Amino acid sequence: MACPREMAEGAYLGVKPCYDAFCSWSASVGLSQTPTLKTFSQRVERHGIEKRRMAQGMVFMDIKKAAAQERGF
Repeated sequence: MACPREMAEGAYLGVKPCYDAFCSWSASVGLSQTPTLKTFSQRVERHGIEKRRMAQGMVFMDIKKAAAQERGF
């Protein structure tokens, strides 16, 4: 998974950093096409993740980046 995450009420994860991580991952596994930021964001929202504008910019709500060592990545 490009952006390992865990559900965490009140936490948030920046949309652009998550998208950038996804793009890096997709390139590393050889995917030839990646969605635009807008399409990526819409797909995440379709999975029930709320997107909100905050002072830091657009974020996905109630998720946090998982520590790689905890998740075995």
